[in-house]
Order: sequence, then C-alpha cells, then structure tokens
Amino acid sequence: MTKSQILFKTATVNDFLLYIVNALPKLLQQVRHTHFTNFKRFVKIMFLLTIITLQKHRSVSRVCLSGTGPPVFKDKTNGEWIARPEMSTVEIKCVACGKPKPTIKWYKNKQYIDPGMKGGHYHIRKWKLSILNLEKMDEGQYTCVLENTQGILNFTFKIEVLQLTIMTKPIGLGPNNQTVQAGSDARFECKVLRNDLQHHTQWLQQYTVNGSYRDDENQPYVNIIQQSMVNLSHPEILTIKNVTKDNAGWYGCLISNPLGRYYQTAWLTVLDEQAEAVDIRSGGTNDKEQIVIYIIGGVASVVVLFLLLLIFICYRRYKRVQSSKYRNVKRVIVMTQNENYHPYKSYDGTQPFVLPTIRIEPGPRRRLSSDLTMMSEYDLPLDKHWEFRREQLSLGEPLGEGAFGKVFKAETVGLNKAPTTAIAVKMLKEDATDRELTDLMQEMEVMKLIGCHENIINFLGCCTQNGPLYVLVELAPHGNMRDYLRSRRPHNSAGYKKQDLEKGSFKPLTEKDLISYALPE
Repeated sequence: MTKSQILFKTATVNDFLLYIVNALPKLLQQVRHTHFTNFKRFVKIMFLLTIITLQKHRSVSRVCLSGTGPPVFKDKTNGEWIARPEMSTVEIKCVACGKPKPTIKWYKNKQYIDPGMKGGHYHIRKWKLSILNLEKMDEGQYTCVLENTQGILNFTFKIEVLQLTIMTKPIGLGPNNQTVQAGSDARFECKVLRNDLQHHTQWLQQYTVNGSYRDDENQPYVNIIQQSMVNLSHPEILTIKNVTKDNAGWYGCLISNPLGRYYQTAWLTVLDEQAEAVDIRSGGTNDKEQIVIYIIGGVASVVVLFLLLLIFICYRRYKRVQSSKYRNVKRVIVMTQNENYHPYKSYDGTQPFVLPTIRIEPGPRRRLSSDLTMMSEYDLPLDKHWEFRREQLSLGEPLGEGAFGKVFKAETVGLNKAPTTAIAVKMLKEDATDRELTDLMQEMEVMKLIGCHENIINFLGCCTQNGPLYVLVELAPHGNMRDYLRSRRPHNSAGYKKQDLEKGSFKPLTEKDLISYALPE
C-alpha cells in the first residue's frame, strides 16, 4: 500500500463511516493549513471510496451431474453488483454445464446483445462477456440466459460506472471600478463562475499606513467589512449606503475553499455634491442641446417619410409597367389528317388529301411578352422533328416583302450535317393578324406533308418556341420565277420593254427555251 492508498480488507459500511468520522477532519485541516505559494493553480483529484454490498446467494460452484439434466452453474466468480471506473474493462462470466450442452445468450436491460455485431465494444467468447472502455451509458442490468432441452437458467449482474471528480480552486469574475455621487449608494458584485467545494466569501477594504497600502512583507492592510459567515442572502454583492468622500478607495473580493482562493480589487471614486449643483446650473445649456436634438430628429423623420413615400410611388409604377407587359396568350391548334379527324374513305379505298386546319383559341395561361418577339402572344405547338434552334440561325439581308410577310436570307450551322448552309426564312410582319398567322402556319404544314423534291422549294425546318414564327426553306439563288423570266425575255418579244442586259451577265432566253419549259418530260 502506498501513501496515497488506503486498503480495506472485507470492507463494510461501518468502515466507511468510521473513516469519514476520524480521518476526514484531519485531512481537511491539513489541506487548510497548506500554502500553495509556488503554484498559480492547484488541482487535486478526490478519490471515491465505494463500498459494494453483495447480496448473499447460494453457492454457484457445483459438480456437473452425470447423465441428462438442465443447466447448472459450474463457475461464476462475479457478484451481482459490479462497479468500475470509466474507460476501464469489465468481464462477467456465466460458466455452466448440463446435458445436452446449454447455449448462452446475453441481454442488457432485456435487450438482446448480438454477438456478431461489429464495431461495438461488447465482446462475447464462450461463457464470458467483456465490455471495453466503459462509459456512463454502459450502466445497467446484464442477464445471461443458459438453455438446453431440459431447462433454462439465468443470472443478472448490475454494473455501475464510477466517475472521477476533478476539483479546483474558486474561479470568479469582478468586481469592477465604480464612480458614484456623494450621498448615493455604491454597489460591487463578485460572481463565482466555478466552485466545486464549499466556499467562503469576504469583502475587504484596504487602508493606508504612512501613505502605503502594504506592509514590509508586501501584505495589504485590510479590514473585513462583510463575509458569508453572516446570514446573507447574496454574499457576492457589497452595497455601501450613503457614501462619502471617506468611502473612496480600494475594495477587494476574496473567495476561498480548501484548494485555493480568488482575490480581485476595485476602486471606488466618490464625486463631490458640487458637481451635481454645476449640472443643475448648466441645465439651460442641456435644454438647448435637447432642442437641437429634437430638431434634428424631426427633420430626419420627415426625410425618412419622404423616402418611404417615394419608394412606394416607384413601386406602384413598376408594378403597373410589369402588368402592362403581360398579355393574354392565344393557343394555336394544328389539326392534321388522321383517323379521328378524317375517318371516311373514298370509293377506291384511299383517303383524299385534306389540308391541315389551323385554329387559334384564347389560352388559359399568361406569359410575359418581349419587345424582341412580335409573336410572343401566341402559344405555337412544338414539332420536335422539324424544330430548329434559334441559336444556330443567323439572319442576313432581306430578300423580299409581301402584303403580310417578309423573307430574309440567313445562314445556319449544322443543318443536314453541313458546317454552314444558306437558306431563306419566311416570317410575319409586326402588325400581322391572326388570319395571316393561320395562312403561314397552313403553308408550313402543307410543305411538311409534301416532303422534299428537286423541282420545288423544299421545307427545311421551323422555329416556333421562344420568339416569332420562322419558316426555313431552301434559298433560290436567282430569286423568284417571275423576276427570273422577266430579266431574260427574248429580244424580239413584242409589247415588252427591252431589258438592259449590260448590268448583268444574264443570257436572254430564246423561244426554244420557253417551249422546252412548257413541254413535260
């Protein structure tokens, strides 16, 4: 046994009480008279003496009977109550025999402990259960259940996890310096932030001897003016009533326990009563300052109200402009030939060609219009097979213009797997009507049905989403047929104005050329 250990053989509760009565007062007295002058902080670990009372039970050491029988304990060395400190390891055993050989299962607080569970700190091996790195949550009742075909046997252990308490000297906060008027009350507060043992609080007032606050041994001259030994409800607060100039000086708070102390001082400044009179006489100046403050506050309030009103007006205008940008969206419906739309057949069993029908109806939703798109009030159907991305289309110079439509030259990227392709784009004017949109949509749907042919202007695609309607067709490099024929009239054409061929390299057509155009191939 070392100096820091006390060994009790077959300890009882009486041993614990006797130790408390005889040894503890001497130990506390020794600690109280110990000086810790060389340490800024002293920490002591108080060890806990635990007496574990074991319940008497019948002997568990038995000799296994021969033949068939229920489980019986063969060796069980643990008691019913086991106490261990945190982070330690505890092992409990339930060694039993019986025929046939019994199986064992472990339960914690009636919850089954799975022996195959990985990552836990429970380890089961044969008849033994080990718990590693004990924590407070491991406390509880552990039951072993042994079973064979002849019977069941169980035993319950109670495991308690002990915590070590670390105690320190007091830790406080305050007091702070105070400045008060003569005749008023001064109040100091000294808070205890941490104290693990019973502490004692004292308020001290320092005084001077020959102009010095300390003696030759550097100890302060103090008088005890308040302490917690007196029946006080708030010993951490010091109140000085009706202070005078004589009360000015240093005041200290001393908090102590057997492990150390906390001491902090604060200075009390007492102002003369004349200072209050000066403040009263200078009340006119203060009134002027208050008037200036009121004026500034009033002006600031008016400015704030004006700004709020201006913000409100701007917000109303913004909402009005935003609402004007919303239009009713018209939904465009395309009805093409199918079994539902054209169910009848002609006498020879074939369906006649029916033009697609375009119908415009007021849509149920609203959409924000854009100044860049004159067709934003229409909701056009999407045809994924013919839809072309607007980002890959670059509009160029205008090629022509009619009563309701325009044609522009454009270049596309990625059309028919070509890097760039020159095409023509048909579109409506800004003031186009629903009827004109219907005609252009119907023309586009007819071109879809006709398909591609080398002797016609073929349909290439369309742009119907996120902008105006664009119809993409092949580009005729020589313009339309009418202008082409007019620019190439024969020289002997009667009744027509002679064309000026010097401006271009066009070769005039002959009558033979015109007849060849009329003859079918």
